[in-house]
Amino acid sequence: MSVKENADKPNDEAVSKWRFRGAALDSAPKGKHPCSYPLSMLNIETGELVNVRCGTRSEKKCLGCAWIYKKDTAKILRSGLLNDGACRYFFLTLTAPSFGATHNVPKRGERKKCRCGAWHDAEKDIDLRGVPLNCDEYDYSGQAYFNYQIGKLWNTTLTLLRKKFPDLCFAKVYEWQQRGALHVHVILRIPAAGFSGKGEVASLLRKYASSATYGGWMHWGSQNDCREIRGGASCDKVIGYLKKAVSYVTKDVCEERPKGESRNRKHLMMLDMAARVMCCDKCIEKRREVVSELERRSLREKCMAMEKVKFNARQESRLEFPLRVCLEDFEEAREFSVKARYYRLVFASCLKCDSLPHRRWGARAGVMSVSRPTKKRMGWSVTGLTRKMLAEKRRIWFAESMKRVWETVEALSQCGTKLTAESSG
Repeated sequence: MSVKENADKPNDEAVSKWRFRGAALDSAPKGKHPCSYPLSMLNIETGELVNVRCGTRSEKKCLGCAWIYKKDTAKILRSGLLNDGACRYFFLTLTAPSFGATHNVPKRGERKKCRCGAWHDAEKDIDLRGVPLNCDEYDYSGQAYFNYQIGKLWNTTLTLLRKKFPDLCFAKVYEWQQRGALHVHVILRIPAAGFSGKGEVASLLRKYASSATYGGWMHWGSQNDCREIRGGASCDKVIGYLKKAVSYVTKDVCEERPKGESRNRKHLMMLDMAARVMCCDKCIEKRREVVSELERRSLREKCMAMEKVKFNARQESRLEFPLRVCLEDFEEAREFSVKARYYRLVFASCLKCDSLPHRRWGARAGVMSVSRPTKKRMGWSVTGLTRKMLAEKRRIWFAESMKRVWETVEALSQCGTKLTAESSG
């Protein structure tokens, strides 16, 4: 496995000089936010062996790297907020549609009456929050597929918004709802010059975004919201909320399970099952490869069988059935053989796909993204700030810090040698 650092080179033949060597077994966690599972990389040109961070954003796997991920997210979000008055900012929230009635458990305060007829308490009934009233009637497959295709629905929404506001830029963060569905929070930046005659912009943005559909059936829910960010404390509040949303996403709620008996156990099991049986793009690609291989194998077997039939026909100068009938029988047998072998692989779980959406309730890897610069419009970050750039800055800072440390050690060593020589003389 190689680490591709030369992605900016024009040709694809550039090969990285770094090679992955496995987990760094001789490294102890150091520093304020250390990496719990550093990786060992080998420089094939110099033979140097260095340890690097694992780079995960999951708090369950590594608290240090998850902390850096959240800090980088906040820096990238802030890099797109300007205070020059040339742009206006809006905070848009788009929710998932209803897939079935769920229990209404308050987050705090007094008890509330639920649809099931009972009064739920915020602390005692916390394990019922987001749980369907009837798990057998809840649309788990639709929810898993919504989580999987939410990115395409957002692309359709963005296209619709940019028809009204061509210079729109955005920064979006996905967040989990208690029922296991994703919803999206977006900061929209629109130049102030494009608002003439637009009316109430926040309500228009919410109306345009809510009307977006994908595939003729996929759409946003009804509890959408859009409000303008006025700057100052409002900006800090929005940034803090999105950092909190990223922190919630990095907790891996899909892998967390309540200890002991819990009333949401069946709900979580049904979510896992719906995501597992969902057909993702990799599943389709893998099945196509398997079917193609089975087709090629069956064609080879058919050719061999036909050669044998022709040979027997030449030897005996007669066939029990006409050659055309034999060919049709062979083709039917070949198609049946392909189907039989395919379903045998399916039932044996040989085509089981282990991609990330099957383990995260249908959600893909993306958590936070921003608009990229193009020829027509600039990206979200005015300074072009990216995670790769922030990582490079940390690497340079670390190299300079280590250089100063070694210079200090060398100076102290020289002073000690000089003092020793003077005392002995």
